[in-house]
This record gives sequence, structure tokens and C-alpha cells, in this order.
Amino acid sequence: MTIYNAPMDNPGSAHAAPNNTPLPLSATAPKFKQPYTQNWDLDIQKELPYNIIADLGYYGSKGTHLLAVADINQPVAGAYASYSGAANYPDVYTPGGINSGNENYANPLRPYIGYSGIDMYLPIFISNYNSLQASLQKRFTADSLLTINYTWSKNLSNVPCDPNYTVPQYTYDLKSEYSYARFDQRQVFNADFVYQLPFFKEQHGLAGPSAGRMAVFGDYCSELRALDGSVGVRWL
Repeated sequence: MTIYNAPMDNPGSAHAAPNNTPLPLSATAPKFKQPYTQNWDLDIQKELPYNIIADLGYYGSKGTHLLAVADINQPVAGAYASYSGAANYPDVYTPGGINSGNENYANPLRPYIGYSGIDMYLPIFISNYNSLQASLQKRFTADSLLTINYTWSKNLSNVPCDPNYTVPQYTYDLKSEYSYARFDQRQVFNADFVYQLPFFKEQHGLAGPSAGRMAVFGDYCSELRALDGSVGVRWL
């Protein structure tokens, strides 16, 4: 990007002045591929004594061509070593010499000279999820029950933390970005119950079908040692 300066009485004397802070660009991949997810599972249920239902299952999924932003104009690692102007700024063009305070010095090192970062939406990211899920359900009456669930899982991905506003640390090596996803929850436990209130159950008239169907319900969930729960009343 250049800026032209010339006096009004002599426009032919204009000269180009380089702009060291070109504006960043945004784009979408010209060869776009549709993101998709594959899911698979194997589930076994068994009825145990005392009206207990046990469930054990493996659940997995794989995300392909996931969409996120990457900087396609990011300097290649070590690009400063072959830059002809590096000798003029020996304190800058060294390992760790360019930071957020002088990032304009990275512009001559970019693949597309004259542009700053080019954030492009690319369908090149992946994800992988595997989990073991177990549950027990105990039914006391037709409308009262207790359910306990436990999930042990691992979610891996190379999608940036925020797929719209953050980019990979190094665009040219996405394998190094493959790690735990930001929403990875290794262990999750939750329990819920429903207890039908016995009050007015045998009552005739309006109170019977209304208050007789009232029940207390609750839900408790533990993720990363943080316990959340709720209790309420509802009609069955």
C-alpha cells in the first residue's frame, strides 16, 4: 500500500511513500468444503433386580473440514534470516525480537508483501471425541424414580479457542495445534430424581387430578469439581 504526495501546482512530482502498517484483510476459502461430523456408538442395557436399569455405552464422533479462521499471510518461521533488510534492524530481526509493540516489522516477512494479516475462513480443522457413559435408573413407582449418570470422555481438536476471532499459533503446522478442545470435560457426574407427592392422591373432585399429580424433582451435576443443582415442583 502506498501514499502519493504532490504539491497542487506540480502533480508530476508525486512520489510513493511506503506504508508500514497496511490494513488486515478477511477472506473465505476459494475451494470450500462442507464441514461434516461422523458419529458412532455401542450401547448395552440390562435390567437388574429391584427394578434397576443399567446402561453402559461407548460414544464417539469425528469432525472433518471444520471451519475456523487462520492467517494465511503469517510469516514462515525463520523468515527474518533470509530478509535482505534485516541488517538495518539487528535488534528487531532476531528470535523473539518482534512482538505486539513492533509487529509492523513483520510485514516485509509475510508471503504476500504489502498486506498485513489475512484472516481466512478455512475448512481444514478436525476434532475427535470418545466417551464411556454409564447410568443406573431405579424406578420406585410409576411416577417416582432416581437416575445416576457418569461420563468419562476426551475431546481433541486443532480448532482455535474461538474459531471466529483467534487464529492458530502457527498456520503452517496445524498438527502442533491438536490438543484438548476448549469444551473438553474429562469427567461429568449428574443425578436427578422425581418423587410423586402422596398428598391428595386419593382425594376426589378437583384436588384429586390436580394436586394428586404433583411431584418434587431435582437435578445435580458435577463438572470439574463444581456442583450445580436445582430442586422444584411440577405436575406429572
